[in-house]
Amino acid sequence: MDFLQVDIACKIDEKGRILLPIELRKLLGENLYGSYIVKPSILYDCLELYPKSTWQTFIAKLSKIKRPSVKKQADFIRAMRYGVKELTIDNNDRLTIPKELVVKAGLSKEIQLSGAIDKIEIWDKQKYEYQQELFLSSTENDLNELLGELDDLDTVTEEQI
Repeated sequence: MDFLQVDIACKIDEKGRILLPIELRKLLGENLYGSYIVKPSILYDCLELYPKSTWQTFIAKLSKIKRPSVKKQADFIRAMRYGVKELTIDNNDRLTIPKELVVKAGLSKEIQLSGAIDKIEIWDKQKYEYQQELFLSSTENDLNELLGELDDLDTVTEEQI
């Protein structure tokens, strides 16, 4: 599932419940009440939410690492599995994030759901805005190069849309 069109501000309550915005519920469609995996990001101070099927595909790839006995690879596998929790959406269209993950990501009442291709990042809104500003200011000279790389990619087919 492609979540690139997701960039939605919403709220999380004191119990860790997020009422999923209508735009996201529509995007999830028949998959809305399926299982999801949430985990801390290894790159950013946020959480990552995956449809369970996407997560299972990733874990299958992870299990093919040829030498998990090498410390670097073992550490990577451990980091990717750290804090993983399986969740479902309740009958009130709410996703409940476990308290320890809310604390780990430093989520306050105002959050941002940000699509990242095959997952949704769950950010504290202020941290998200700071990260965006940091990226734009630190890569100002690189933006043209990054945008040029997009032009160099193969043409997108209708199947990919």
